[in-house]
Amino acid sequence: MIRIVKILQRKALENLNFDKGKSIFIFAFILILVGYAPLIYAQQNEPNKAIIKGTVYDLELNKVKNAIVTVNSTPKQKIVAVNGEYSFELPLGSYKIEAALLSYNVTEAYAIETIEIKYPGTYNIDLILFPNLLPEEEILEEEIDVSEIIGKKINIIPIVLVIAGVACVLLVALIIFYKKKKKRKPFEKTDIEKVIEFIKKEGGRTTQKAIRQHLFLSEAKASLLLTEMEHKGLIQKIKKGRGNIIILKEK
Repeated sequence: MIRIVKILQRKALENLNFDKGKSIFIFAFILILVGYAPLIYAQQNEPNKAIIKGTVYDLELNKVKNAIVTVNSTPKQKIVAVNGEYSFELPLGSYKIEAALLSYNVTEAYAIETIEIKYPGTYNIDLILFPNLLPEEEILEEEIDVSEIIGKKINIIPIVLVIAGVACVLLVALIIFYKKKKKRKPFEKTDIEKVIEFIKKEGGRTTQKAIRQHLFLSEAKASLLLTEMEHKGLIQKIKKGRGNIIILKEK
């Protein structure tokens, strides 16, 4: 650029015989180039970057040491503000600067600031930490040490005794319930038919003892069976001594 300016100056001196109007125009153009040359040179040789720096404070404006400061640049930058101060070199653009103070992986205080860098230079952004400003879903929950819980001995004997007692009570209640609900099971139709067939073979009359022996029934079952048949009107029982005479009724 400086070389171009010198060439134009030399050309202007060589053409002093031009008319006065052209000479003034060329001279003004040279002055403009000379004025803008340093700015153009600086823009071509200096990158479009800025320095962002600042200090991390608590609510009492005391420096906070060892806070973690991050900026959402590409790639993301993160530093530990050991002495409470931080610094980033960033290209022009918009950024979010975050600071967090951690204790045993739990966020105690947090701060967020946004900045838009339009021109190169140095920007001072101080961060003030506020307690519990981090959204709940991003707060690191404190891990629970379950080793103490696992290490404790649990006496399960009382628990087992309680469960066994409840089971026994339920079992007794079920037995009582079913006994009350239990009804006398009616005899199968085949047993009644066998009794009727046997009485017919005996001429329509026989004894209860003979029926019991023929059908291989117990005395109690035979008595219940004949009582049911009597209630249905199939037979007639006549008491004779210690036994009963069974007479088949004709329908």
